[in-house]
Amino acid sequence: MIEQGQSERAAWEGEMFRLLAENVLDYAIFVVDPHRHILSWSKGAEHLLGFTEAEILGRQCDCFFTPEDVRAGVPQRELDEALRTGRGDDDRWHQRKDGTRFWASGAVTPLRDEGGRLRGFAKIMRDRTDLKRAQDELAASRKRLQALFDNTLDAVLLADDRGRYVDANAAACTLLGYGRDELLRLGVADVTPAANADAGRAAWAAFLRDGRQEGEFTVRRKDGATAVVEFRAVANAQPGLHLSVLRDVTERGRVRAALEQSEARLAGAQRIAGVGSWEVDWPTQRVRWSAETYRLLGVDPAAYEPTVEGYLALVPDEDRPAVLRARDAALAGAAAYRVDHRVVRPDGSVRWVSEQAEVEFGPGGPVRVFGTVLDVTDRVRAGEALRASEERLRTLSDNLPDGAVYQAVAAPGGGRRFAFISAGVERVFGVTPAEAAADAAALYGLVHEDDRDRLAAAEAAALRDNAPFDCEFRSRTRGGDVRWVHCRSAPRRLPTGETVWEGIVMDVTARRRSEREAQVHRDRLDLVVNSVDIGLWYCDLPFGELVWNAKVKEHFGLPPDADVTIDTFYDRLHPADRERTRGAIEASIRDRTGYDIEYRTVGPDGRERWVRAIGRTFYAPSGEPVSFDGVTVDVTQRVRQEEALKDADRRKDEFLATLAHELRNPLAPLRNGLQILRLSRGDAAAADRAMGMMDRQLGQMVHLVDDLLDVSRITRGKLHLRRDRVELAAVVRNAVEASRPLVEAAGHRLAVSLPPEPVHLDADPTRLAQVLSNLLTNAAKYTERGGDIRLAAERRGDGVVVSVRDTGIGIAAEHLPRLFEMFSQVDSALERSPGGLGIGLALVRGLVEMHGGTVEARSEGRGRGSEFVVRLPLPGDPPAGPARADDDSGPAAARPRRRVLVADDNRDAADSLAEMLRLFGHEVHAAHDGREAVEAAAWFRPEVALLDIGMPRLNGYEAARLIREQADRRRVVLVAVTGWGQEDDRRRGAEAGFDAHLTKPVAPADLDRLLTGLTPQG
Repeated sequence: MIEQGQSERAAWEGEMFRLLAENVLDYAIFVVDPHRHILSWSKGAEHLLGFTEAEILGRQCDCFFTPEDVRAGVPQRELDEALRTGRGDDDRWHQRKDGTRFWASGAVTPLRDEGGRLRGFAKIMRDRTDLKRAQDELAASRKRLQALFDNTLDAVLLADDRGRYVDANAAACTLLGYGRDELLRLGVADVTPAANADAGRAAWAAFLRDGRQEGEFTVRRKDGATAVVEFRAVANAQPGLHLSVLRDVTERGRVRAALEQSEARLAGAQRIAGVGSWEVDWPTQRVRWSAETYRLLGVDPAAYEPTVEGYLALVPDEDRPAVLRARDAALAGAAAYRVDHRVVRPDGSVRWVSEQAEVEFGPGGPVRVFGTVLDVTDRVRAGEALRASEERLRTLSDNLPDGAVYQAVAAPGGGRRFAFISAGVERVFGVTPAEAAADAAALYGLVHEDDRDRLAAAEAAALRDNAPFDCEFRSRTRGGDVRWVHCRSAPRRLPTGETVWEGIVMDVTARRRSEREAQVHRDRLDLVVNSVDIGLWYCDLPFGELVWNAKVKEHFGLPPDADVTIDTFYDRLHPADRERTRGAIEASIRDRTGYDIEYRTVGPDGRERWVRAIGRTFYAPSGEPVSFDGVTVDVTQRVRQEEALKDADRRKDEFLATLAHELRNPLAPLRNGLQILRLSRGDAAAADRAMGMMDRQLGQMVHLVDDLLDVSRITRGKLHLRRDRVELAAVVRNAVEASRPLVEAAGHRLAVSLPPEPVHLDADPTRLAQVLSNLLTNAAKYTERGGDIRLAAERRGDGVVVSVRDTGIGIAAEHLPRLFEMFSQVDSALERSPGGLGIGLALVRGLVEMHGGTVEARSEGRGRGSEFVVRLPLPGDPPAGPARADDDSGPAAARPRRRVLVADDNRDAADSLAEMLRLFGHEVHAAHDGREAVEAAAWFRPEVALLDIGMPRLNGYEAARLIREQADRRRVVLVAVTGWGQEDDRRRGAEAGFDAHLTKPVAPADLDRLLTGLTPQG
């Protein structure tokens, strides 16, 4: 019975405990085994930690400890302490199933059986987060207030009713130059300059009366210097105590002055550079834009025709009235206007532009409107942001303009939360304190991506060194704006492993933008100038250090980071240009005239550049010159092109003079020969000598014209090689025979050396012989009488090398590179040569290169002879088959008698050709224009018609067609005899019906062969 009673009591106690565990929801009650696995789970545990019994049983209790506590072994240490002392306290942060954290107060008790064996642990927990945070807030309140007072960047002063200071922070001591103890012995009157004493006393009285005051005033520092401060004061911040917050804005004034000077320089540089220009012919409304204007407005020049109305269409409706008012006022007589407005580009982007223009008037009204547009989007946006920042400053409702005090808690794992943040955060970042406290990422996520690494490094350094954190960085606002903020705080570690950062953040965008505004304007101008390859320079007067952008330094051969003085400028000028440039600068400053000069600069490597410099002097209102500014442009290419044109013009004149000389040389003996023929009647020997001489001189003229035509054909790609398998020895033999008369006439000794075995080439034998003949002829011309000339050929690898060496006048080294250029002649050679146009070697090079070879000239100098080396490739294996027979191997055919019609508008040419043909035994009739030739063909019925092409009334092509139409029952041979001898001319002749084409002057033997062997078309 006793045992039964004990059993029932135990059951009853177990049931009571179960009911207690299930009904008490404010406490989490659960049991874990010695290995921390959960064995039982109360409704209160589910309510507090979020895990259901089914989810949690069997899992370790580590799952609701914070990760940092798990890593530190806290769950096991808690059980160890309970085993050691009988109870383990659990006052720390825990983590629910959903990841939220709460502060728990609890205890752990070991569970042992009747035998004293450890069976597990019982744990009771309660959520005490509100109590914990209230305690922390109470403890931190005083620290926050002190942090606010000590860390604010602005000076904070507390004064009594008499204006005596009773407290001051470090920034106030720094601003006024006093130690704290010194400053607390002073008052408002002591830091007011003597000149402002009366005004200061009146202002203090008004402040006490009105209860609030703000503005700017001047304070006197301990060292006697003054500073301009921006202040805000609140009376009776505490009973009988008055709070003042001061900010030093002295530097802002200096920056503002520097900005004004920079804008003045910018305006001058813009007038010089002429960015984004446009012009309207007002009567016709014709509009012209510069390329920069198209770019600024985002319009494609190829697809857009600028008009006045088209430009206005780019201006938004709300801005257009202001533009029209400004323009109409200028057209009505104001003559000039300037207006800033927006434009909407075709791609939808919006830009701000500054439009400035002037109107030119004629007798009847406006004639021309011209001006510029400048992209001022960045400046406008910066101004808008600056005005917005100032507006926020004016609307602050507390004593910390543009700032917030905060306490941030950082977990070891990297998570952050704000325990406290003041209302100013919303004005700075657009994030409310509640939003920041609920999710720290709402604020930390706004840090500018380019500054995050730097900010993290600064925080790590402060934490490592246990030193204050002080950093300026950029942050975005919720609206997307970018602001500069200054954050200052000190880290403090908590026993939990968390780090608390307590400090202040201030919006310093206005200061940073003011400091950078002048540089931004200069950088913007540099960007515009550099985009058009223009250098920009500023020089304060008197000359000292000069300000050059990278492009000017490039023009002078200097690196971008080089320091520049006036001495650097003159040192880099070409010595021949220094005094001229110095005089131009002095004249511009003295006479108030523009500065526009071209000079040479010499870089460290000796490289010379031609530079054009354009600028002007700027003067103070007193008339004193204060700066000399302008631009530079590299004009080296233009100057060199001008020099090249002059050189080409000079060479052209030399060529024409030489051509006239070379044409007159054979004309003189031709004229003499004619006179000899007149005077030597009956003297057959004298007549023969004269005719021989005339034939040679005529051949020289023909050779001269042929060379000119060949060079022209090579230059235009119209010359075609007639390749064949030829033997080198035969080519050399023909070249030697062609040049032998000149060699023998000069008494030279010519030696020829050829390979012992035959060497075959894939070449045009006539053109290749022409190459070697030209080289031999040159050697004969430029060698003193009785000299030696050697032509040698040998196989080398897969090619053949032919050299022509002489003991002549030689070639200076400086002339070798240009020897193969058209019309190139060496002065010393001109003095001694029997003549030449300077095209022979150019023809040699062209023909050799068409054969896939090369040619070079060598000489050890004047008087040392010269050598020309031709290298030609050898062909592959020759095709099998018999050798080609020589065309002229057979005997000449008997000459038949022909009826020949000759037509040429040059009567002497027609009559002399007709007379020669009669002497050959032919029946001949001469006509002197195309119409006469057609009429003569109808009754004369020629077998052969020799027609000039360029005749009056009917040209040769038309005459040939008409003669063919007449000769429907006869076969007449039509031959074109003309000075036009190119491939196109021959093709046109064949299309017109010509059977053959002869180029003037026609050799009698060639004409005789044609008359003997030609057959007509058809």
